[in-house]
Amino acid sequence: MTVRSSSLPFIRPLLCLVVLTLALITVACARRDQAGVEQQMEVDAQRRVYLGLAHPLVDGDQRLLAALPGARTRTMAFTVSPSGATPLAAPDAAAAWREEVVIFLALERAEGTAVYLLDPRRMRLDLVQDGTCVVHRGVLVSKALGIRDSALEVFRFAFTIAGAAITPTAHVRLTNDGGNALPVAVPALASVVYAHRLDEQRTRLMRLDADGGAPRPLLAQQEFDARHVRVDGDGVIFAANPDGAYRLYRCDLASGAMVPWEITTPAGDERAAVVFALGADGFAPQVAEIPGELTLAVVAALVEARNPAVMRRRALLAAALIEAHQLRLANLPTISLGAFYTPVVGVFTDPVGFSGDYLAEGVMRGLIGVMQPLLEWDRNHALSAAGRVRATIARDALAEALNQQQAEAALAFIAYQALHLRLVQDRALLAVAERAAAAQAHQQAAGHAGSEQRLLVEQELVARQSDVASDERWQRVQLDRLKGLCGLADSCPSVPLAVPTPWETVVVDDYPVLLRTALLNHPRLRAAHAALREAFFAGQAGSRYRPSLALSAGYAISGKPGSEAIDDFVSLGLSGNLPLAWFKDRDLQGDYLGQIAAALRSGEEAAALELRRDLADSWAAYHHARGQLLTQRAQLRSAQEQWRIAGLRAEREQAGVASLTVTGLLGFERAMRLAQRLETDVWREVAERYVRIVQSQGLANGLWRMVPSVAPDSATAPVAVPAAAVAPAAVAPAAVAPAAVAPATVAPATVPPIADPPSSPLKKVQP
Repeated sequence: MTVRSSSLPFIRPLLCLVVLTLALITVACARRDQAGVEQQMEVDAQRRVYLGLAHPLVDGDQRLLAALPGARTRTMAFTVSPSGATPLAAPDAAAAWREEVVIFLALERAEGTAVYLLDPRRMRLDLVQDGTCVVHRGVLVSKALGIRDSALEVFRFAFTIAGAAITPTAHVRLTNDGGNALPVAVPALASVVYAHRLDEQRTRLMRLDADGGAPRPLLAQQEFDARHVRVDGDGVIFAANPDGAYRLYRCDLASGAMVPWEITTPAGDERAAVVFALGADGFAPQVAEIPGELTLAVVAALVEARNPAVMRRRALLAAALIEAHQLRLANLPTISLGAFYTPVVGVFTDPVGFSGDYLAEGVMRGLIGVMQPLLEWDRNHALSAAGRVRATIARDALAEALNQQQAEAALAFIAYQALHLRLVQDRALLAVAERAAAAQAHQQAAGHAGSEQRLLVEQELVARQSDVASDERWQRVQLDRLKGLCGLADSCPSVPLAVPTPWETVVVDDYPVLLRTALLNHPRLRAAHAALREAFFAGQAGSRYRPSLALSAGYAISGKPGSEAIDDFVSLGLSGNLPLAWFKDRDLQGDYLGQIAAALRSGEEAAALELRRDLADSWAAYHHARGQLLTQRAQLRSAQEQWRIAGLRAEREQAGVASLTVTGLLGFERAMRLAQRLETDVWREVAERYVRIVQSQGLANGLWRMVPSVAPDSATAPVAVPAAAVAPAAVAPAAVAPAAVAPATVAPATVPPIADPPSSPLKKVQP
C-alpha cells in the first residue's frame, strides 16, 4: 500500500494562486500612475468635447465645417513611448486627447500650408514653423522588477517639419524618479517645468534644463499643492493653494518669485481663431478658421458644434441609444462552462477508502451547457421599447438645449450689435457735452452764466463719461458671453458683424398661428408626450417580481489525466421559480403606473401652459416694442429736422449773442443724439422679443435662416449734416475754441417708416 503525503497536492494550486496574485499586483501598479495622469488630464480639460460616438447622431461639426472657409485638413499622428515616436496610421477622436499621442494637423490655405500641433491639455492648436519641433510628454515607463514596476517620466521628442512632411528624429529621457507628468517647455530660458506627484493630495513643481541635468524644485520650500501649469513668456502660470484656496500665480523662472497673476485677454491671438472639429467621417480630426466677423449663421454652427451644454446632451443621446440596444440582449441564451477536479487525498477522509471506488481519486470533470429563459421575451421587448422612447426623449432634450443655447447666443449677438451702435452714439453725446462745457466756460468768463449752469454742464459731462465706460464694459461682457456659448477662446479676435439687422421688418404671424406652430414643434412638449409612451412600455414590462421559466441543456464528461474518458452524459432540464410577492405586487404595480401616468399627463399640460404664457408674453411685448420703435423713429426724425432748421437759422442770424446761439444749437444736437440712443435701445428690445418668440416655438436653431437683409436706406445709412448745424457762422472765432466745434464723428441716421415686405405670402401684422 502506498502512503501519500497530504501536503503535496496543495503545492501546485498554491503556486498558481501566488503567481496570479503577483500578476494582479503588477497590473494594478502599472496602471497607478497612468490613472493619475488621466485624472489630471480630466481636470485640466474642463471644456473637453464629446467626440466619436456622439458625433454621427447630430451633425453639428459638419454644419460648422460647411459654414467656415478653409477646412481642408491633413492629419499626421505619432504614438510616443520610451522607445521613440512611431506613426499612427488612423487616429480616432479619442486619441487626440491622450498624452501618449502627438497629433499635427496641416491646414491648407490660399497662401500656403500651415501646420498646427494639437495640445491635449490646453485644448489649443499651436502653429509650428518649418524646422525642428520639440514636444515634451509624460510617458509611462515599465521596470523589470519591483512592486512598483512602472512610473511616469518626462521625455523630449524632436520632429523635423518640412512643409507638410513631418518626421520624428530623436527622443531623450529627462527624469528617472517617477511620478512626473504634464511637462511644459519654456523656450525663453531653455527649461522644462513639470508636476511631480508627492501623494494623492499634493503636487510639486519641478524644473530642469531642456538638455538634461538634475531636476530641482521650481519654488523653494513649497509646502502647498500646485498644478495646471502653462507657459507665459519667460515664466509659468499655475494654480496653487498657499492660503487654502486655489488661485492663479505666476513664477518668473529667472528670479523664482511667485506673484498673483491676473487673467488678461491677448488681443488678436491667431491661434484662438483656429478651432478643432471632426471630419466628414466623424473621426478624423480637422481644423477650421473662424472668420474675423461673425454672422448669425456662423454663430449658430459654432453653438451646435462646440457649446458644452449641447455636447453634453449629444453624449447623453448616444448613451440612451446604446442602452436601448443593450436591453434586447437579455433574450440571448446563457452559456455555462465548468471544470472540476477531485484531488487524490481529501481534507478529512480518503475518497477511495470512504467510497471503495478507486475511480473517485484524481478525476477531472468538464461541463458545457446552455440556458434559455422562456418567460422574459415580452418583458425584454417592452423594456427595449421603453429604452427607445427614452432615446427620443434624449433627442428632444438635445433639441431643447440647442434651442435654448441658440437663442442665448442670438441674444448676445444682438446685444453686442446694439452696444456697438450705442457706444458710437454715447461717444457723440460725450463730444457734445465737452463742447457744451467749453461754451459754458466761455459764457462764464464773459459774465453771461453762473455757477448753476456750470454745475448742470458738469453733471451732463460726468453722466456721458459714465455711459461710455458702461457701454465698453457691457460690450466686453456680451462678447465674452457669445464666445463662451460658441465654444471659442476668450482671445479669439472674431467679433459679431457690426451692421444691425432690421428685425422689425420680419413678418410675425398672429398669435393662434404661432401657438399651433409651437405646440407642434417645441421639443419640450414632444419630450413630455414621449414620457407617457415610456411609462406605457414600462407598464407592459410588468412587475419586477414575476415567475420565471428556463430551459437548459448540458453535456458533461469525466476522466483521469492521461487516460480515456470514464463517463459522459447529456442533461436536459426545465427550471422555474414563483416569487410570492408577485401576487401582491401586480396590484401595486398597476396603481403605481396609474399615478405615474396621471402625473405625466399633468406635466404635459403644465408644459403647454408654460409655453403658452411665454409665447403670449413674447408676442405681445414684440408688438409693443415695435410700436415704440415706430414712435421713437418719428421722434428721431423730428429731432433731426429741428437740428437742421436750427443750423440754417444760425447761419442767417445777424444779431444776438454768439455764445448763446452755440448753447442752443448744442441743445438741439443733444436732443437728436439722445433720440438716436433711445431708438437703438428700442431696436434691441424688438430684436430680443423676436428671438424669444422663435425660442418659444422651439425653432431657434433655424433663426439664422430668418435674418432679413439690410436695406440700403436702413437706419444705419448716414445723411448729410448742414455745416452750420455743427459750426454755425454766427459763432465768433474767439467765442469757442476750434476743437469745441469740430464736426461730429457720427452722422445722424435716416430712419424710414417700418413696412412689411410686399412680396411676403404671410399675413401682414400692423403695429
